[in-house]
Amino acid sequence: MKPSFRLLLLALASPALAQLTPTGPIENFNLPKFGPNGVKEWQLGGRSAVFGKDTSELPRKTIAIKELQIVTYDAPLTSDASPAARQTFTSPQATVYPDEQRALSEDSLKLVGPGYTLTGKKWSWERKNGTNRIEIKSSARLVIGFDLSGSLIPATQLAPTNENPLVPPAREGQ
Repeated sequence: MKPSFRLLLLALASPALAQLTPTGPIENFNLPKFGPNGVKEWQLGGRSAVFGKDTSELPRKTIAIKELQIVTYDAPLTSDASPAARQTFTSPQATVYPDEQRALSEDSLKLVGPGYTLTGKKWSWERKNGTNRIEIKSSARLVIGFDLSGSLIPATQLAPTNENPLVPPAREGQ
């Protein structure tokens, strides 16, 4: 097949591919979101996703996700470096609006970032101009960790549980 004919087939097929909508759930997926400069800004993943349609319970351009994971990235310091993961959001289920860069759920949320862990229920997330805005309406809990030198403790070592609440000690005289 001649190269020009292959290009013509691709050009004809592209509009059809862009209009494809999954008819069933998509299993075990990751969907990166790139900024205008081509650098990965965030990545959406999950165990399963169902895409909204005009005829379904979900509005169009919405995705219902089970075992949601969103990873946000810091912009790299140099053009040849990869972006570094900044925060990881996880939730048993959520509704995502990828075009609007937002998600929400009545379920629980766990957000892990550098030196902190945030948990709660009935949450929403929105990303605008490279900034994440998170609102938690129920059972919010923030754990921030510092070691004795004042450095942040890696978030992977922070475990906000009822058994180990990491509550700072009371000062004398209080």
